[in-house]
Amino acid sequence: MLYYYSAKGELTMYDVVIVEDDFYVASLHKKYVEQHADFNVVYSARTGAEVLAYLATHPAPHLILLDRYIPDVVELDLLWTLRTMYKSVDIIMITAAKDGEMIRQVLRAGVLDYLIKPVELTRFTASLERFAARTHQLQQGQLGQQMIDALLGITHETKEQQQYPKGIDASTLHKVEAALQVAEQGLTAVALAATLGMSRSTARRYLEYLVSVNRLVAELQYGDVGRPERHYKKL
Repeated sequence: MLYYYSAKGELTMYDVVIVEDDFYVASLHKKYVEQHADFNVVYSARTGAEVLAYLATHPAPHLILLDRYIPDVVELDLLWTLRTMYKSVDIIMITAAKDGEMIRQVLRAGVLDYLIKPVELTRFTASLERFAARTHQLQQGQLGQQMIDALLGITHETKEQQQYPKGIDASTLHKVEAALQVAEQGLTAVALAATLGMSRSTARRYLEYLVSVNRLVAELQYGDVGRPERHYKKL
């Protein structure tokens, strides 16, 4: 189980608001979100008026999952209203809309991700993991260019030219990726550590780095006894 901590060392739970007019879809997305122990759906709204009324009287969430088509909303008005009034809130669009011009406007609004319905669980999970990893990294203080590039998903022309954040060695990273290539069902940090002869903390650091740059997805696996483990798989 993975938790993140604020700069003050406080345990962080990520509050999520869902804006979706279809009750079944909203329930499904709520189920997806709450499979992760570090995310909590605090409210589900079916209209723009409902979500704005909720936000006016409650603390802002960390993340909003926003549908494109809301009955009382014209075009992207709700997205721009949320972006203007709640600048600290990340937004993931979840919609069936595929129009290029509209997607360009959404990206200009600074959404964290854009998911096409129906969303596969793996892709949905990857989006949440990306949000959590990025939030965690941005709490670490000043970032170098390489880390900023990783957060933005910018890759260099070749792996030999690529530079990595502190604590990530290119040679070791290549070994980790090779191990994941062989393990089609994915690996835990414990399994990777045993495979490559490294410590569990080192294995976890490399796996979490790959999650942060959207090359792996991490899921909780529950065994018969004990705490659940994070299981890492290629996207």
